[in-house]
Amino acid sequence: RQPRHRRDRRPLVHVERGTKQLMVKLKPGVSIKGIAPEMFWPIQVAEYVYRTYGAEAVITSGTETDAPHALVSRHWAGAAFDFRVHDVASEYWEVLRKKMEEACGKDFKVVLERSTGTAPHLHVSFLGLEARQKSRG
Repeated sequence: RQPRHRRDRRPLVHVERGTKQLMVKLKPGVSIKGIAPEMFWPIQVAEYVYRTYGAEAVITSGTETDAPHALVSRHWAGAAFDFRVHDVASEYWEVLRKKMEEACGKDFKVVLERSTGTAPHLHVSFLGLEARQKSRG
């Protein structure tokens, strides 16, 4: 079955046998417990964009407490994920980043991280978390 689309043509989750199923994997040990609801959108976008490059979207870091994130990281608030890039040819990493950022929209930032000590990956974060928290309180 083909993915369903909204009027603006952004992909929704695949529908298989009457159940919604994301085609994104989690690396063993990765947690998405407590993620911000807004982070479900980049998961859907990643599934679609990665598939166009013949690769599988794999979340390599989420909200797990033993990950080496900065103290002020959005990962702790459930507003950031890291996606594996090594399944895509390295000459397409920047194109992949741009496509992810364009598809996610202005409320998200997508960065290709190549820091020492970690494998290259796309870091996707929700920028509107502070505004959403301020509006509650």
